Amino acid sequence: MSLRVAQLLRTRCSTPDRGDVPAAVCSRARREIQTILDECGASLPADDELCARARGDLP
Repeated sequence: MSLRVAQLLRTRCSTPDRGDVPAAVCSRARREIQTILDECGASLPADDELCARARGDLP
């Protein structure tokens, strides 16, 4: 799942009516974003733009 898709799902899943998005998909989207954020905070070399996008600093 791409970061952009995960962000869209996270936004959709955070609304009271998440529509037809299954809970498992919402959970996976949150895990994908958290994994990227964990890598950004770790000592691993990280893509600054990807980290900024995962944090929500960039669209």
